[in-house]
Amino acid sequence: MLSDDTIEYLIEILIERLDSVNKKFLDTMAERLRDVGNLGVADIYKLEKMLRYGSDISMIKNYLAKVSRRSNRYIQKIFDNIAKLNYVEYKDLFQARGVKFIPYTENQELQNLVSDIAKLTQDEYRNLSKSTGYMLKHGGRYYYTDLAKTYNEVIDRAVQEAKTGSGYNSSYRDLLKELAQSGLRTVDYESGRKIRLDSAARQALLNGIRNVNQSMHNRVGEELKCDGIELSAHLNCAPDHEEYQGRRYSKKEFDDLQTRLKRPIGKWNCRHLAKPVILGVGKPIYSKEKLQEMKDKNAKGLDFNGKHYSLYEIAQKRNQIETDIKIQKDIIDLMRGDTVEVLKANAKLKQLNKDYKSVNELAGFYSRQERLRRGKEAFRNG
Repeated sequence: MLSDDTIEYLIEILIERLDSVNKKFLDTMAERLRDVGNLGVADIYKLEKMLRYGSDISMIKNYLAKVSRRSNRYIQKIFDNIAKLNYVEYKDLFQARGVKFIPYTENQELQNLVSDIAKLTQDEYRNLSKSTGYMLKHGGRYYYTDLAKTYNEVIDRAVQEAKTGSGYNSSYRDLLKELAQSGLRTVDYESGRKIRLDSAARQALLNGIRNVNQSMHNRVGEELKCDGIELSAHLNCAPDHEEYQGRRYSKKEFDDLQTRLKRPIGKWNCRHLAKPVILGVGKPIYSKEKLQEMKDKNAKGLDFNGKHYSLYEIAQKRNQIETDIKIQKDIIDLMRGDTVEVLKANAKLKQLNKDYKSVNELAGFYSRQERLRRGKEAFRNG
């Protein structure tokens, strides 16, 4: 079975494609704001009127739609390959139970199941791309605006500053930093939260892949008449699932557990899978002692920058540092030509890279360089 790290690496190609849309929008805004700053008052009115025709926004939206369309085939390809690799692991179990094993490439029913899940994931990926915007600051508070409104409001602010004839360079920098720090966002309609599009897409894709794996486990359990499940286990587990991972349950026990948990197994960022087993046959992969060792190691955690973190918490901290590094790279790119601002941004980036290296070394994580890349060529892979 492919590891979580390998799967995340595979889907990072799709995340980079979406990130390229963020970069294109930021680059477009930087170019337009420079245009405003370089014109006289009379010409500013002409430019403002021209920009409001919306050709830039149409270009960005078309680009976003193209990214979404081109990703469909890659999503199906990933899901098929993962299903094929994971399903073959059950071959010996089928033979031991005296049940004919049909390879994935010949199992049309299983292929249809995977295709259905892939289509749902493609739809979710596409819907995320349709509801995009940025968080802007007004009166000390942040609010969400869609792409077109963001574009028009930023142009309006720039034009008003340019008309006054003073302090434009400072305002121009602040506007671009505001956009970079927000990043392209989408609305999570369940919670109402506005989250970065790259994070939302990553989670949608990972959930889809876990759906494929869990659906296969469920199908195998039915075919082999398994009467129980064994939960997978991993290091750095979230506190709400830690005491349940790695254990075996009857189907009823597991259903009862799912009902009790506020965050059910396999939902909302959960990495666990419920694998079919025949109770009383064989032993769980993880002994009670090993599971306790993992729990103790998580709690022991580490100290970073004067604060104690469990391993689960430091893993979340690493995620945030990765996002902050990408934001800082965006700011450096947008501030090009302004030596002072670039120096400031480079100093922050240097500290973030130092923190990232420290966290990885202290926790024994590997450096996920693919997460630190910014979208440059949306279609160079896949």
